[in-house]
Amino acid sequence: DAVAVDAVLPSAPRWWILEVYDENDVLRLHERVAASGVAGVLQWDGRDDAGIVVDAGSYTLQIGAEDWDGQRSGTCDRLVIVDHGPQDPS
Repeated sequence: DAVAVDAVLPSAPRWWILEVYDENDVLRLHERVAASGVAGVLQWDGRDDAGIVVDAGSYTLQIGAEDWDGQRSGTCDRLVIVDHGPQDPS
């Protein structure tokens, strides 16, 4: 499963930034996605920078943008709960 977050800014950034922090504020994922306009969709598949599925728990998705000068703006946070409940056997 994945989480998708829509982002919109008044002007197009160079990069969309997605950072995922665990309950201890440890950065688990830092991802930059090239922007193609004022709107973007950032997705997190529950994996860290090494591609390993994270443990169950609370994670903060920090979504932001970076302009052509490297300045960050438009940051917002979303709380996501990861639960590795029963798996479908089929």
